[in-house]
Amino acid sequence: MTLRISGKSISIGEALRARVGDRTDEVLRKYFDGNYSGHITLSKDGFGFRTDCALHLDSGISLEAESNAADAYASADAALLMIEKRLRRYKSRLKDRSARKTYAAATAFAELNGVGLDAPSYVIEAPESDDEVTEYSPVIIAEATTALKRLSVSEAVMELDLSGAACLVFQHGGSGRVNVIYRRTDGNVGWVDPPAVNP
Repeated sequence: MTLRISGKSISIGEALRARVGDRTDEVLRKYFDGNYSGHITLSKDGFGFRTDCALHLDSGISLEAESNAADAYASADAALLMIEKRLRRYKSRLKDRSARKTYAAATAFAELNGVGLDAPSYVIEAPESDDEVTEYSPVIIAEATTALKRLSVSEAVMELDLSGAACLVFQHGGSGRVNVIYRRTDGNVGWVDPPAVNP
């Protein structure tokens, strides 16, 4: 278990560091019985404090939360409360050891067979002349190279909720096709499952 608690442009005392560490351990042990790692950053934000949490569970799930409050302790507590609410929603799946073992076995099998899909790293440059630009066209940058997880739709929705991300790209567990789920503006989850391409 490696948990870094640090201040960004501020010095945090041992009392705050100990309280945040103890509270994080309490929240995660309540709903998850494996190991975890992560980084919690506290920073000054205007007249208050901001806390950014990024925690990674050994089951492969990432949790992210951020909060603002007038007090550093309150800001950290609010961020950890968000994580606790997300974990409470999915506690039965997180405690289920057989599901984690199945997921780990499927991931290991996919890596052995080279099924993991990698996104290439590239930068598309802005046009050289003004003739090519008719309206605003920003530079598109794609730098992430990551293996897609093989998940069922319900597992992907769980991961989307736990991470707090706007969207999640994954490989469908049944069909093997690349799927996308995303948070809609009405609060629901959208699912994109394109049909298989026939050569």
